Amino acid sequence: MKTLFTSAWTLAVINVTNCLVLGYVQLNLNNLLVSDSQQPPVNSRPSERKPTGTRGPCEDTAGVPFTPLLPPRSSDFLASTITDRPTFWFYVPYSSQSVSYGTFSLEDAEGNRLYKMDFKLPDIPGIVSVNLPQEQKSLEINKTYRWYFRLYCSSQNSSGSNSVFHTGLVKRVEGVNLEAQLQAATIENRAAIYITNQLWYDMPDLAQIRSSPNDWINILKAMDLEKLKEEKITGSVLPR
Repeated sequence: MKTLFTSAWTLAVINVTNCLVLGYVQLNLNNLLVSDSQQPPVNSRPSERKPTGTRGPCEDTAGVPFTPLLPPRSSDFLASTITDRPTFWFYVPYSSQSVSYGTFSLEDAEGNRLYKMDFKLPDIPGIVSVNLPQEQKSLEINKTYRWYFRLYCSSQNSSGSNSVFHTGLVKRVEGVNLEAQLQAATIENRAAIYITNQLWYDMPDLAQIRSSPNDWINILKAMDLEKLKEEKITGSVLPR
């Protein structure tokens, strides 16, 4: 009888211990979930829009500074694309005489460089684009890439710095239906599709949209860049 009682007591202790362990594990999992939910969202907005790199002499301009045409909702300007070769747009307030040359590069998530181009700016300041060449390997769906757009000033400041740059992230996503909509849409409707779906890397026709004041303003407002409404689109950067 004593042996049976002892065995029953041991089983009871084991069951209670198991419950406590399971409860502790569940509590820890809950704590992890709460902790994750408290992380700041990816699209949290920084306090100001400015280059990530060192400010050089060519950065000293009045008005809107050198900036990507992207909403400043994350420190990495993260946005999606539905195309295999996105178009990158930048506002550059410097003349070609102020900048010796620039570089644009693209890396995969592991930091492997996939593309690099040295370029010259158009002669006059304005909004410029960078397009990936057709011979460049296309971006893969559900993969994220980092780009760098750097400008080298013609002279250097007292601190010895002579460049300024921006960097950001682009993720390719599936978008067959959106591609079909864009192909069938008018310029006005395409502008609305870009805004609704935040396709900031998918606007090769931005120069056409620029000629439609209402659509141009709407796109700039969506990117918090209304101050650029009078700026010209000066075309693609020129390979060096």
